[in-house]
Amino acid sequence: MPKSMRERYEIHFVASGAKEVIIIERSRMCDLEAWKAALLHHGECAGSTLNIRLIAQAIEKATGRAIEKVRWNKASHTIAWSERAKLARKAVGLKQIH
Repeated sequence: MPKSMRERYEIHFVASGAKEVIIIERSRMCDLEAWKAALLHHGECAGSTLNIRLIAQAIEKATGRAIEKVRWNKASHTIAWSERAKLARKAVGLKQIH
């Protein structure tokens, strides 16, 4: 699929009690794919997620990895904070002082 057809999505979830956010690029997103992305981010084998067809299956697998409260939103209007900081340093010519 052409890169221009892809969108950026933020996946928000709680893993072992800590809030996490990952940004992924895909042509489309749904709740099931968000759960799968959280699982993959926390080390689940890609092959084991292929047969997950229902959100209930994903939630069951995620529970074993202490992943909960998965949600997603379109992030095409945002860039990562690290990217924004790099751009800001270049734009105003800031130097890092040690």
